[in-house]
Amino acid sequence: MNTQELPYVFFSDQEYENVLAGNHHIVSAEETRHLRGSLRKKGTFSIALTNGRGHILPCEVTQKNEVILIDKEFIMEKSKKIRLISPLIKKKGLQFLLQKCTETGVDEFHFISSSFDNSREFSQSRLDKIVLEACKQSKNPFLPKVIIQNTPLRELYISEKDFTFWGMPGAEKNLFSFEEQIKRMQTCNFINGPEGGWSPAEENYLKNRFPIVNLSKNVLRAETAAISAMYHLSLYVNVIQKKR
Repeated sequence: MNTQELPYVFFSDQEYENVLAGNHHIVSAEETRHLRGSLRKKGTFSIALTNGRGHILPCEVTQKNEVILIDKEFIMEKSKKIRLISPLIKKKGLQFLLQKCTETGVDEFHFISSSFDNSREFSQSRLDKIVLEACKQSKNPFLPKVIIQNTPLRELYISEKDFTFWGMPGAEKNLFSFEEQIKRMQTCNFINGPEGGWSPAEENYLKNRFPIVNLSKNVLRAETAAISAMYHLSLYVNVIQKKR
């Protein structure tokens, strides 16, 4: 069964395991409105049920909105983890960044503070909902984690075992110059710049610790730079499908 042709529905681990065990589960009222209203599904129809960690169950939703298992479980595994580290940006740009980076396959958004960022209060539940909707739209069974941490760049822990880079127009090397390092590392991090740019101290810190990559000959908006970097990193991620 080609699950890419089915609507994706995300369940918690416990709910997912209950369906996997053969127990019936009722679809939530919100999800029902989406499936039968927005997607215009009628009667009994098929869905791809996932726990957001690459596990997928082909199921049917009955007329009573019960979820019933109809095939074996598919397990998707990724060869590496992609993490975006970025200061918060303005609301409209942030939503676009979350949507498009989720579609490219980012695994974690880690929002930090910087000297010249546009920090403001954002609802964790709202950001989580944006990435969930983007996963459904793009049929991505890997739900990214969104972490909002008011931590300055210098205080953020980044493992030396990761491949970590940042971008600047005019840099001598592009991302493909680091192909061998990317292939070897299990985690790849891109440190995205704030809308107001890095402070001199922050820029010196980055220059002394991480390689600089030229993402474009032009100066990119914060959201454009993030999307470009995440897309290029995703080219190095292999997804393996198994069936139980």
